Amino acid sequence: MGRFLENKVCIITGAAQGIGKSIAERFAGDGAIVYACDRQEGSMDVWVKQCAAVQDTRVIPLYFDVTDAAAVKSAFMSIFKREGRIDVLVNNAGVVFNKKIGMIVRPETELMFRVNVIAVIEMVQLVSRLMARNGGGSIVNIASVTAVLGSDCFNSAAASCIVLILGIPLHLF
Repeated sequence: MGRFLENKVCIITGAAQGIGKSIAERFAGDGAIVYACDRQEGSMDVWVKQCAAVQDTRVIPLYFDVTDAAAVKSAFMSIFKREGRIDVLVNNAGVVFNKKIGMIVRPETELMFRVNVIAVIEMVQLVSRLMARNGGGSIVNIASVTAVLGSDCFNSAAASCIVLILGIPLHLF
């Protein structure tokens, strides 16, 4: 039986650990060409080599901060030029500060919105244009369940991301 994502070019942000790493491993297992992205330089180097060898596919680490629009554009354009297409983007990178609402400071709130909302918007805008050149693709935006259940300040950023996710299909092109 063939692998579901055989030779699909997939970008996964926040891939150094947790859900992002699991998604990258699963996609590699399904035959995808995985660009595993994170901001911690060198944090995935050993793991991606092992994953690529075990899954018999390419898993390439890329290091950039999703809040740096120029770095994101450079990375995505580099992938597009190398592969000729981008088939999937998984916006998984996220940040949370588990503090009481009275203890969180403005820079932390701003960082949550820059990573969890603004960066998602910018990556969707960029990658959707690249995907359109080849007839489309898939964008998966991941948000926290705290948007519904609540978790002090973080639920505002998570809820914003969910509202964004719901509206994108209506206004993408």
